[in-house]
Amino acid sequence: MTENKFLPLYIAAMKMTAMKCRGELRQTKPCLPDAYPDGDEPPTLKQRFLAAVMRGELGSLESQGYIVTLKEFKTYFSDITTQYADSFLPAATIEPGQISMSHTRFLFRLRPGVYLLHSDLIE
Repeated sequence: MTENKFLPLYIAAMKMTAMKCRGELRQTKPCLPDAYPDGDEPPTLKQRFLAAVMRGELGSLESQGYIVTLKEFKTYFSDITTQYADSFLPAATIEPGQISMSHTRFLFRLRPGVYLLHSDLIE
């Protein structure tokens, strides 16, 4: 497993973006365009998801790694009112038989509604 040297920097930048946007770390409403005077884009759902997991606000740390359920995910991201919240975790699942992750696939499906984060994301 390789060490992810950029994840702590990424999470710190993510926290600052969230704080700039709403004055809090967990966004409850989408950011307004004028909340980004320097032209930065609002954080993606993947960015928000990873930051929430790393802060311990979403999922749990088990012996095999970070486990997130679809129910927890949908509750935490209740500000997303579209079907995207239902499809995000399944769409980010690494294909059965594969072990390497990509920028769009970084979860293992353990059973229906239960997902394990790839270990390279948390190192």
